[in-house]
Amino acid sequence: MSSQMRDWLDLEARLRRAVQEDLLHLHFQPKFRLSDNGIAGVEGLLRWRDPNMVTSHPGAFIEIAEDSGLIIDLTNWVVRAACRQLRRWQDRGPRSAIAINVSGKDLLHGDPARVVETEAAAAGVSPTLIEIEITESLLVQNSATVRGALGETASPGLPDCAR
Repeated sequence: MSSQMRDWLDLEARLRRAVQEDLLHLHFQPKFRLSDNGIAGVEGLLRWRDPNMVTSHPGAFIEIAEDSGLIIDLTNWVVRAACRQLRRWQDRGPRSAIAINVSGKDLLHGDPARVVETEAAAAGVSPTLIEIEITESLLVQNSATVRGALGETASPGLPDCAR
């Protein structure tokens, strides 16, 4: 086995363990309205605290998660963490939306709308406070398949930005 393949498999195993053992966290970056410079919400950015890595930036592990199929579990973790954070914020008073990034693999092989509805209900928050972000390149690369998946994952309980 090549050194590169061994490193890939090691990173995949550590990432799988991180999801199972809750070693991930969300970093919240504010989103501002241009009209008044007020805070319009936040974006939840996934980070991984792995002592074997110099950085926990997703660029270091998202490709492996997508290739291994772990991306579905990773996205489920992100949705659950975002809903729990919304609950903590709401218990203190503020009500703000959290935007999260969703992989094309989630749209094609998962059900992000159902995950948002399930986790929001479990946390006692409105699913309309979770905004799903996808990249335009995803639509360009496989537009017919992705548009079909977007149509299938749309849910009446979610805002248009999540459909």
